Amino acid sequence: MAGTSATSSARTFARSDLSYLGLLVLIVAAPFERLKPVLSVLGLELTTLELVLSAALLLWLILAVIGRRQLSFKSPISWPSLLLLVVMLLSSGIAATHPGEAFRLCGRFAAGISVYFLVFNEIKSHGRMLAIFPAVVFAGTLVAVLGILEYLRAAWVLEWLAAFKTHPVYLGGQLRASSTLQYPTITSMYLEITFGLGMGLLLFLLARSRVRLTTLVFLCLLLIGEGIIITQTRGGVLIIIIQLIAIGGLYAVKRGLDRGFWVLVALALSVAGLVGHMLVHNHLYWLRLTTSTQEGWYRAQFKAPPFIELAPGELKQVEITVTNAGRVPWHIDGESPFHVSYHWLHPEENVALVFEGLRTAFSHQVQPGERIKVQARVLAPPQPGRYRLAWDLVQENRLWFSTEEPLEAYSEATIDGPPAKGELQPVPLPGLRFRVGRMTLWSTAARMLWSHPLLGVGPDNFRFLYGRYLDLETWDYSLHSNNMYLQFFVGTGILGGILFLWLCIRILGTLKQAWQQVEDRDFPFFLGVAAAVLATAVHGLFDYFLGFTSTYIMIWITWGAAGALFSYLKQE
Repeated sequence: MAGTSATSSARTFARSDLSYLGLLVLIVAAPFERLKPVLSVLGLELTTLELVLSAALLLWLILAVIGRRQLSFKSPISWPSLLLLVVMLLSSGIAATHPGEAFRLCGRFAAGISVYFLVFNEIKSHGRMLAIFPAVVFAGTLVAVLGILEYLRAAWVLEWLAAFKTHPVYLGGQLRASSTLQYPTITSMYLEITFGLGMGLLLFLLARSRVRLTTLVFLCLLLIGEGIIITQTRGGVLIIIIQLIAIGGLYAVKRGLDRGFWVLVALALSVAGLVGHMLVHNHLYWLRLTTSTQEGWYRAQFKAPPFIELAPGELKQVEITVTNAGRVPWHIDGESPFHVSYHWLHPEENVALVFEGLRTAFSHQVQPGERIKVQARVLAPPQPGRYRLAWDLVQENRLWFSTEEPLEAYSEATIDGPPAKGELQPVPLPGLRFRVGRMTLWSTAARMLWSHPLLGVGPDNFRFLYGRYLDLETWDYSLHSNNMYLQFFVGTGILGGILFLWLCIRILGTLKQAWQQVEDRDFPFFLGVAAAVLATAVHGLFDYFLGFTSTYIMIWITWGAAGALFSYLKQE
């Protein structure tokens, strides 16, 4: 009988180990979601990461049933999360628009709850908690290194990363690194969580005098910090500063100013050095940190002849003076140089008869405030008549200045003589880009909530509706309310918003109780989990991440780790 019992225990242990291995695979796979679906199940298209997630959860549940393991679903967040899911489903059912997308977000939220309970049940000891930290740091470091290579324009990396996003993101002609994730801000959030958990691993290894491994993790954290910086996400830099200050303070309270504290100080100074290097060598980075949008970055003042005469099809040089009245230097090399150009317009209507004018290069990089004379190359239209010559600047492959600021510089033109070869192709002038700032998004969300107070407009439906509230004909469907808390209020109403706040309060309460019980052995783990939870809580004030697979998986894993840490500390 004793032998049979031992064999049964060994099998249960092995099954538990296999479930735990599935969790570690999910952690490593989290930042690597290819956009193209690889499988369709019951009309649902699944990506590679969604397949890994489904496999990890199914493996956990199947092995639990086979092994007759008693899973625990009694946790600090059980009631708020499940009640919130019910409210989300109700809100999706009455959503006036895009109910399919609303129910899809409900599915992601349910998957997130499942990930929480996977972590909560599988991390039942110090050793189980320990293993997730190297997995997170390994994956985060790989993402950061690929982001750095992307930022440095390594051709093979750019080509390989195309499978993970629709297009690279530029700001002022400067690439914002997003590595293997869809958008730079999403990458930043993922790396912020990684950075927080990595600090826990760093302090754990340091406490055990593992010098080489401590040094390696320190270098990994610097790479992750650089990965956050080159996403050019304002919130990312703010979060790692807050993480370092908060964790340094908690460490000092518990252990005083020993070597662990000074290692955190060294890490903070090193990260500050990386930020300083970026500020010194990248003018656009300072603009990114100090402005909410790129409004006013691209602005030019022209001094041009009020009237010119040309023959049809004539090529002529026209002397003009151009002043850089914006905040971005006009560089002359690379894949997106700045050029002087123009549009031939109808004499009375805002219609371009010839939109793409010839380009004229600057002789040198033009700094903000600098004035320069240019011999602009102008090709006359093929048909005689009266025209308006609208002067413009273009940053190749990026934008026309006239989509950032209204056209203001014109030369009246008379084209006289026999017609030349070619035809005019009238096109409407592109409108000014409507940039929606956070305050506009937040006020729009408040108006939506006022109109749909009880159950909201439906989970994930803000992005489909905000344009109507702003009287826009077209708008960006990928833009959310830029606030995690507000997103739940507007999507699921006051009821859902209050439940989400309850969920967040319970998570923070779990950390508070863990702080009161944690001993030296698990103290680094507590600090790492606390730093990751802090990143989500604070960055959630400015952005929304629970709708993206990579980030919602990591957020729920972090929340699950907080619950698991408190659970096994309470039992010890």
